[in-house]
Amino acid sequence: MPITSLVIIGFLAVVVSTIALLIRNPFAKKVTTSKMAEKLKGTDWFQSHWKAGLFLFGINAGLFFGTGFLLLNYRFCGWG
Repeated sequence: MPITSLVIIGFLAVVVSTIALLIRNPFAKKVTTSKMAEKLKGTDWFQSHWKAGLFLFGINAGLFFGTGFLLLNYRFCGWG
């Protein structure tokens, strides 16, 4: 990879990081004051670290196996 490509990628990383830091605070306020956040504050499973972790693990496992299923169908069922 030429050095100019590395410089361009580094510059883009700095620009994206700067923009992310600038818009982080307004976005965080919008998320914490949303109706969904208010609903989740009152739920038992969201307040427990273990229950929320198991929920997140289940979501990630479902997405992982769903992606694997789609990729296997794509490969072996003649979609590609």
